[in-house]
Amino acid sequence: MAELQAEVVRCSDEYDATVARIEEIQSEIEANEDRIAEIEAMLPDQRQRASDSIRWQYRVSRDAPGLIEMVLSADNFYDMLATLQYLDIIQTRNNDELQALIDLDAELTSTREALADDMARAEEERAAAQEALDAAVAAREELQAAVAAQEAAEREERERAIEEASTQETFTNASGQETAVEVPPSVDTGATGGGSSASSEPEDDASAADTNTREYFVEVWTGRIDNYLAGSPLAGYGYAFAEAAWDYGVDPRWSPAIAAVESSKGYDCFEPYNAWGWFAYLGNDWDSSIRAHVRGLANGYGYTLTYAGAASYCPPGDYWYARCAAEMLYVWPSDQL
Repeated sequence: MAELQAEVVRCSDEYDATVARIEEIQSEIEANEDRIAEIEAMLPDQRQRASDSIRWQYRVSRDAPGLIEMVLSADNFYDMLATLQYLDIIQTRNNDELQALIDLDAELTSTREALADDMARAEEERAAAQEALDAAVAAREELQAAVAAQEAAEREERERAIEEASTQETFTNASGQETAVEVPPSVDTGATGGGSSASSEPEDDASAADTNTREYFVEVWTGRIDNYLAGSPLAGYGYAFAEAAWDYGVDPRWSPAIAAVESSKGYDCFEPYNAWGWFAYLGNDWDSSIRAHVRGLANGYGYTLTYAGAASYCPPGDYWYARCAAEMLYVWPSDQL
């Protein structure tokens, strides 16, 4: 299970890194396209100036004897020098106009080549991103299948835990606080439903791929978790739970549900910014603490709530498991995952 969880994180990180590279390449493409447009706008005027320069140089070459006579007929040395300087300035300016045209043409060619290279790189990175995304989705599905198998193996124990919990009104959570027992209508935590799917509505083939992206997952689960946490100290942090859930391959309902069990969604924290009953420093604000908790769930407990995980998180686990399972259903029903 730990190896599968690590593979989910690795594939998600690889996908995110590839998407970041695509964004950088896209910026380079846009800059090259803008420069090509500038050069193409400048070229007509520059070609005209270069053409005028060529015509002037042709006339100078044709009329060279007359120009020499004009220089030699100067009244004095200083007039001759001034005439030579004037002709040199004109010659230099016309040479500069010709060189400017040559430089613009060369830059246009090199920029077009750079644009073509960038576009080819972008296509390669897009293919790599799709490959990484497919691997991440496959890793999540494999992990979820493993969790489903674990739940099936635990079924009798979980059903016993639910039945035992139904006889109690309160229990001591991991934070050491007395909290109410609540029994879910079903012991299914949603592991078999996938968890990484963000929509309960069927998708056609054209849009199905979009639902497997980080952006779609985060957008949809942010809204669901924000609705669940509305009015609490954790209100508005649905995006942090959703982003961390995607990044670490964890059921997005799990950490918010634990926060409800352990601190009434952040109201009764035994330490600042620690709503989950962990006797460890998580962070100095809600955002960093949420991400640290989800990462810890991935590293220590797997994809989603299981009876074995509950027994480890808050021994003996019976009541804690029942209450967490109930809260997860409040975040979003298992049959709509």
